[in-house]
Amino acid sequence: MIRSLQLRINKRTQRYSRLLDDIDDPTGQASDTDLVEALQKLGQTQRDLQRITRDIVLGKNQ
Repeated sequence: MIRSLQLRINKRTQRYSRLLDDIDDPTGQASDTDLVEALQKLGQTQRDLQRITRDIVLGKNQ
C-alpha cells in the first residue's frame, strides 16, 4: 500500500513537471496558481507518507 501511494505521488510529480513554463529548468519553478496549490498538496501527501513510514519502522503504530 505504501509503495502504491509512493508510485502515485511520483507519477503525479512527473505529470506536474510537464505543466511547468520551462520543462528544462532544473529548479522547476511553477508560476500558475493552481499548479502551485496542487504541488503544495502533493508535498503534504509526501510528508504524510514519510511520517507514516517512519512510524511503522519505529514501531509507533502499535
